Amino acid sequence: MEHESISFVNVSKIFNANSSMEKMALSNVTLTIERGDFVGISGMNGSGKSTLARMINGLILPSSGEVKINGMNTSNRKNIKKIRSLVGMLFQNPDNQIVNPVVEEDIAFGLINLGLSYHEVKERTDWALSVLGLEELRYQSPHLLSGGQKQKVAIASVLAMKPDYLILDEPTSMLDNISRSELMDTLKFLNREFRMTIVLISHFMEDVIEANRLIILNKGEIYLDDVPCKLFVYPEKLKEAGISPPKIVCLLNRLRERGHEIDNNIITLNQIEGFICKLLK
Repeated sequence: MEHESISFVNVSKIFNANSSMEKMALSNVTLTIERGDFVGISGMNGSGKSTLARMINGLILPSSGEVKINGMNTSNRKNIKKIRSLVGMLFQNPDNQIVNPVVEEDIAFGLINLGLSYHEVKERTDWALSVLGLEELRYQSPHLLSGGQKQKVAIASVLAMKPDYLILDEPTSMLDNISRSELMDTLKFLNREFRMTIVLISHFMEDVIEANRLIILNKGEIYLDDVPCKLFVYPEKLKEAGISPPKIVCLLNRLRERGHEIDNNIITLNQIEGFICKLLK
């Protein structure tokens, strides 16, 4: 059995090669994402985030190097169907992935195209609705839902396919703060309860703060790669990559400058609430 992972080995991608529009989107990227990881990938616009995301399920192929999913090379056309059954993709605008007038039908659409039996389609649809708490919206029009609810429907449609990997490309950019928080809670739940590998692409550092690994891209290269708490204590390095730490981390750094001893592992809102409660005792 092949090792369950996403693997990039010396991957480069050049768009419009040998022309005046030539652009190096990724340069010599090597990384491995293990099954069950929750990985955040961030960087400024043009850093290569979306190119990397689309390479994972073969929407974009490398100019050089190899991308493998569970040992299968994405450049081998014979592998693409299997790879796309393992890798679910969620994009920025959920409206682009909603194709049916009823939530239940939209979730079932991909399953029907797989040729599954009526019983299997219904079972998986019911399961996805239940996991994401969408039962009450089953017969609603997805186009009338809130942004956060639409994203949940899009995730449910992908989840029903039972992929090993869920890749999300800027999924919160069109959401308000409440919907963004709900989406992040959903992703953490899927990762924790179903060991689903989550790869979250976002330039919002607040989105990736609770990932167990954070990769920062800069000009198509891996610039930083570590657990978030170790990266956020060096804001000058993040600034060089064109991004800023989450506001909550900036607050913590100011408290440290004022003499408060704060563990560097404290970076989430829940952790900060606990710390402040201790200060007030």
